[in-house]
Amino acid sequence: MKLGILQTDTVRPQLVGRFGQYPDMFMRLLGAADPALEFAVYDVEQGEYPARVDDADAYLITGSKASVYDDEAWIAHLKAYVRDLHARRKKLVGICFGHQIVAEALGGRTVKSPRGWGVGLHTHRFREFPYWHDGGDVDFNVLVSHQDQVAEVAPGTTVLAGSEFCENAVTQLGEHILTFQGHPEFVPDYCREVMNHWRDDIGEDAYRAGMASLSGESAVPAGGALDPELPAPLTRAYQVPVFSIDAQGSSGGSASPACNSSIEMPSGERTKAMCPSRGGRLMTTPLSMRRWHNS
Repeated sequence: MKLGILQTDTVRPQLVGRFGQYPDMFMRLLGAADPALEFAVYDVEQGEYPARVDDADAYLITGSKASVYDDEAWIAHLKAYVRDLHARRKKLVGICFGHQIVAEALGGRTVKSPRGWGVGLHTHRFREFPYWHDGGDVDFNVLVSHQDQVAEVAPGTTVLAGSEFCENAVTQLGEHILTFQGHPEFVPDYCREVMNHWRDDIGEDAYRAGMASLSGESAVPAGGALDPELPAPLTRAYQVPVFSIDAQGSSGGSASPACNSSIEMPSGERTKAMCPSRGGRLMTTPLSMRRWHNS
């Protein structure tokens, strides 16, 4: 399967040697989960797109320091491309800026949050269990770095998870679009670098809380009470690749998480999973890469 990564920003030059560019982060993460994956990178900020939509089997939109409501030609072009992908029911994952531009392009609304910046390790909570959930905890930890938030999701979108700080943190639209406000591709050391660079903008209280969360003191909680009426997930047999959430969020290092465990699925099939570094929950994607390719 070939994944097209739509790159919407670049890493600061002095950090590239340690962390790579944003597509490199995703290739390390997803390539460890499925070594058979192929990748193609398109710098959409510079107007670079596939010659044909079907040049890739699925697409992923990265994060960016830009805002999706900025009046920039490349952002308008990307919104149009999202609408085209949606019309074709092309598999699409949006991360942070990607999460927000999918909502904005398809009829939702993204705003600069009055709650300020969310940085560091946050806990998000599932509102309901989709069929692909592993049946474990309703909470998961993920690294975040954002001030903008999706205030209104696009019509037809299901909000799967969120927190008191960010209600619409994980969304799914149909069987072809999944978006995350958080950054499963980040590692704590990169998150620290981002916070140090933007410290004045973030504000001292948010900065200190974010740094404390990376030191293992505690993640920023999801808030609210657990819903006792959460339905049990449906048992369907799919191979499910795993995005490691706690692996990045709790290791305290900059190394890419290791891929050294597996999950037994109802069908008896097995798939590699990222192993959390300190016993946290795993976060799974709703549609396997292979299933995307086969459909």
